[in-house]
Amino acid sequence: SRSESIRLVGDGLALGGIAKKHKKQDPSVINATLGTLYDEFGNFYRMKYVDEVIKNFDDDSFYQYSTSDGGPDFSDAAIKWVFGDELSKFSDMGIKCVATPGGTGAVNNALYIAMDANETLLLPDLYWAPYLKMAEINKVNVSNYTMIVNNKFNFEGFKEKALEIVSKENKLVTILNDPCNNPTGYSLTNDEFINLIEFLNGLNVPCTVVYDIAYFDYHVDGMKSCREKFALMNKANENV
Repeated sequence: SRSESIRLVGDGLALGGIAKKHKKQDPSVINATLGTLYDEFGNFYRMKYVDEVIKNFDDDSFYQYSTSDGGPDFSDAAIKWVFGDELSKFSDMGIKCVATPGGTGAVNNALYIAMDANETLLLPDLYWAPYLKMAEINKVNVSNYTMIVNNKFNFEGFKEKALEIVSKENKLVTILNDPCNNPTGYSLTNDEFINLIEFLNGLNVPCTVVYDIAYFDYHVDGMKSCREKFALMNKANENV
C-alpha cells in the first residue's frame, strides 16, 4: 500500500539528460541538475589515481560480476574512512556497512525502517529539499522547528517540537544533517551535540537520529576534528 499512489514522472538523471541536450544546442545553458564535478574548463573531473588502479586490473577482475555491497574489503575501508582514528571507541556498537543507492538511498532506507505511515518526522526549517520527497514516499508527516536563533542552533525549538511528537506517538525520528548543514553550512558545536543526546536520553522512548554526514569532510575545523565528534555518540543511551 505504501507504493500505490507513487508515480515516477521524472528524476534527476532524466532531467540531467534533457539539460545536456539543451547545452549542446546552446553553450550558454548552465546544467545545474546533478551534483557532478567539473574542472575550471568545464571538463568532467577524473581522478587520475582511480584511472591508474583500473588500468592495472586483469580482465577477470575488471569484467566479472562484483558483489553488490562492494565486498568486505570495501566495507572495512568505508568504515575506517568515516570514523578514522575514532573507530576504536565504537568497538561494542556493532557498526556495519550497508549498501544503498547513494546517500539519498541511505536516508530513505533509514526512514522506511524507522517509521510507519502517518508518523511524524522532525526536521529543521532549513533542510535539503529531497528529505520532503522521502517523507512523502514513506507516507509520513513532517514537523519543523526553527533551526537558527541568534546565530546558534535553536535547542529550545527542537525540544518543543520533539516533545509534541513524543506525547502523541511515543517515539521520535529526526534527521540531523551535520556537520556543514545543507543549505546553511551550520555545524553543531560539541556542547550542542551533547545537549541533544542528553535530551534524547531523557525521553525514555525510542529515538532514531538519522545522522546525515554527507558534507562532513568539508568541515571548517578539518577532517580530524569532525570525526572526533563521533565519539560523543557513546553518550547515547540504548533508547537512542
